[in-house]
Amino acid sequence: MDHFLGTTSDSVLKDAEELRTHQGVNFSSRPSPDEKPVPLDFKAGVHGIVVKSGDGPWGTITVQVWDGTLIQYLHGTASHVKVGDIVAPDTKLRVTGRTGAGVIHLHIQAKDKFGNAISPDLAFRLGQKNSSRRRSPT
Repeated sequence: MDHFLGTTSDSVLKDAEELRTHQGVNFSSRPSPDEKPVPLDFKAGVHGIVVKSGDGPWGTITVQVWDGTLIQYLHGTASHVKVGDIVAPDTKLRVTGRTGAGVIHLHIQAKDKFGNAISPDLAFRLGQKNSSRRRSPT
């Protein structure tokens, strides 16, 4: 499930850093390919409810979709939503950042309702449904 995007000069490991594998997808936060990463708004991409709003060491915001699946967006700053807000795919969630990271970017990972890591692609497909069977945050 690990996705690796091409590395750039601003993602080279420093002497005290080591490479570690994590599950999810990283997206660069660049207005265009030739520009350096900058803070940019990002949207939910799914229907769901905000169950965590940007706290913790990685600035994580979490959206729960109708079946209990959780989509986590990491490293953001400046939330546009709060816990309990209902979101749609076009809802602005936050601004990309570097909270807990060395470079401005957006990391997305997902967990099923049991807390097991799953493919973010699967979670986004589930979150495309606008179900009236929404569950309460767990």
